[in-house]
Amino acid sequence: MNVYIVCEHASTRQRLQECLPDVTLSDRAPDAPVDLLVRWGSWHGSDLARTVLNPRHAVEACRYHQHVVRVARVNRIGAVSDPRIVARYRIYLFDMRSYAITRRVGKRWRLIKPSRTLLEKLVIRARRVLYSLGLHTGCVEMVPGASGRFLVVRVHSGPALNRTLSQRFAKALMKFIAERRDDPTGRSVILGADPEFILRRRRSGRIVAANRYFPYRGSVGHDRLYARFLRGRPLAELRPSPASEPEELFQHIRRAIRKAMARTGSRVEFTAGSLPFARFPIGGHIHFSGIPLTSNLLRALDVYLAVPLLLIDNPARSWRRRLRYGFLGDFRFQRHGGFEYRTLPSWLVAPSIARAVLCLAKVIAQEYHRLPLHFLDDVNMQHAFYVANKQPFYRRFNEMWSHLEEVPTYRRYEEALLPLKRWVDAQKVWPDRSDLKPRWFVRKKRARRRTASVRTARSARRRARAVPSP
Repeated sequence: MNVYIVCEHASTRQRLQECLPDVTLSDRAPDAPVDLLVRWGSWHGSDLARTVLNPRHAVEACRYHQHVVRVARVNRIGAVSDPRIVARYRIYLFDMRSYAITRRVGKRWRLIKPSRTLLEKLVIRARRVLYSLGLHTGCVEMVPGASGRFLVVRVHSGPALNRTLSQRFAKALMKFIAERRDDPTGRSVILGADPEFILRRRRSGRIVAANRYFPYRGSVGHDRLYARFLRGRPLAELRPSPASEPEELFQHIRRAIRKAMARTGSRVEFTAGSLPFARFPIGGHIHFSGIPLTSNLLRALDVYLAVPLLLIDNPARSWRRRLRYGFLGDFRFQRHGGFEYRTLPSWLVAPSIARAVLCLAKVIAQEYHRLPLHFLDDVNMQHAFYVANKQPFYRRFNEMWSHLEEVPTYRRYEEALLPLKRWVDAQKVWPDRSDLKPRWFVRKKRARRRTASVRTARSARRRARAVPSP
C-alpha cells in the first residue's frame, strides 16, 4: 500500500519518518494519486488518494476556534469559548481509538494511565468532537467543568509529537493498515440487533413496566432503566440471535415478538419509534461483527441509514429524543469484538421498515468504501439533523439512493429496500403511537362454511315441540 503523510512540522515529520521508514512523509501533498493519504495539520494541496484521513476541508476549518465551539455545541458537547484557557488533559486519537492521554503538570505534559471511569469520560467526548469536525486523527484538549463534565478547549488536527507519541501514532497507523480498515471487500459481516419497545395498557393507554412480564436476560428482556413512578423498568428489549443474512435476523426478531406477545396477552400493546412516551426515548441498536469499526463506516451509516429513518420519523418526537440520545456517530464497542451502532430510533414500528433497515445496514457495511457522500460534516446539516428539519435531506435523498443503487450488494436486497424508499418519496411518517402487533401478525379470519340444512324426522319433532300450542 502506498501511504503518504503530509506534515509541515519538521521535527514531528523527522520522528515519524524514523518510526515509519516505508511511508512517504512530506510537507506538500502528493501530485499523483496514492492509496492512503494522512494530513497531519496541513491543508495545502489536493486530496489525491483512494482513502483520506483528515480531509483538506476539515483540517482547514479546524484552525478557527469559533468553528470548533459551534460544532461542539450543535452536537451538545460542552466547549469553552475562550481559547486562552489552559487545558488539563490531551487525548490523542486515531480513527476513533485513543493511543495516548497526557496531563498537564506545571508547564509539561506527562503520559498517564487514567482510571477506567476517567478514560471513558475523556475518550468518549474527545472522539465525538473529532468525529463531528470531520477529522479521523488528532488531539483534543479538555478541562473539567463546574458541573463535573469535561469541556473541550481546543482541537489540533496535527499536534507536535515527541518520540514516544510518534511511536504510538506509528503503531496505530500500522494497525489500521494491517486490519485493512479502509476496504471491507471480502469480509463476512454478521448483524445483530437489540431494538427497544414500550408496553402500554390497551384501554387506558398507560405505560406498563416491562419487568412485570420479561426477565432481565433472554431473547425478550427489559432494560436496566428504572422509573420510580412505575416502580419498575419501562423499556422492553428484543435480543435475537445474530445472523449473516438480514432476512434470517428479521425472522429471529419476528419470533421474539411472537414470544413477547404470548407473555403479555391481548390487553397490552407494543409501541416503538423515537419517543412513544415523553420520558422514555428508545433506540433500535444494530450490532456489527466481522468488520472493524472505522470513522468512514460510521459516517456512511449516519448518511445512508440514519437520514432515511429521520425522513419517516415524527419530527417532534425525533427532535426531543436527540436532546439526550441518538447523536451522530453514536457507537459502543462490544465484548465480542464488534461494535453497536446506537444513533437509530426503534424501527420495530412496521415489519417492512425493520426488514429494510437490516438490509440497508448490510449493504452499507459491505460497500461503505464505495459510498462517497459525507455531507453531515457540515455544521448546518448537523443542526438540521438534530432539530429534525427534513427539507435539506429531502433535497439530497435521490442522490443518496442513486449511490446505493450503484453498489453490487444493493441488487441482492433491492426488493426489501424499496418499501423504505417509497415511504420517503411519499413523505410518510411512521405510526409510532399505534400498536405494532397487528402489523407484525395479521390474524386471518376463517371463512364460515355454509352447509345446506338437512331436515330429519328428529329435527322436525324438535321444531314442533318448540311451537307454542294455540
